[in-house]
Amino acid sequence: MFYKHIYLNLAAGVVIALLMNGCGSPKTNYYVLTPIEKGTAILERSEQGKALAVEISSFKLPAYLNRPQIVTHSGKNSLELDQFNQWGGKLDQNIARVMVKNLALLLDTSEVSMAPHRRLLNPDFRIEVDILKFERETNGIVYLSAKWRILDGNANHVLASNISEMNSQRVSLHGYNATVEAMSYLAGKLSEGVAEEIIRLTQQDA
Repeated sequence: MFYKHIYLNLAAGVVIALLMNGCGSPKTNYYVLTPIEKGTAILERSEQGKALAVEISSFKLPAYLNRPQIVTHSGKNSLELDQFNQWGGKLDQNIARVMVKNLALLLDTSEVSMAPHRRLLNPDFRIEVDILKFERETNGIVYLSAKWRILDGNANHVLASNISEMNSQRVSLHGYNATVEAMSYLAGKLSEGVAEEIIRLTQQDA
């Protein structure tokens, strides 16, 4: 009888612990950046004669950002990593894929790829992107800073280089939907800047 009493108490304790754990642990939310909408080409195929071939040959993201948790600033020199709000994959690969899709839409071409996953044999241009900053600050504004350059197809000559500095409008500090939407928007604006420079170089050689 004594041992039966202990067993019942232990069983009840396990059930209560499981119930508390299930009710008390918040679920993890996962997010991805999204490309720009279709129909936003700034260079029509009829204008270029043939489809341009573009390869993102190098893409870099700071190590402090390239982690599962969404990173935001909690102070001037401090960061907050949210364990329950994470990226649905590696952030650097997500941004690069979005840029590939954006450039394909903006330049009206299907020949845009990301090395080393899919290399083009003879691209017209190669692009190198180095993200310096891409996160939400304590004021609710998302900032993007990126160095990028465009090289010829053989990667022998730098044709153009630039540093893009941009920011979103103020977004809510509660939750991350608005933050991720703002980041997608800024990734689109960065893509537009690169695409416009490619068009300038194309028309310059025409």
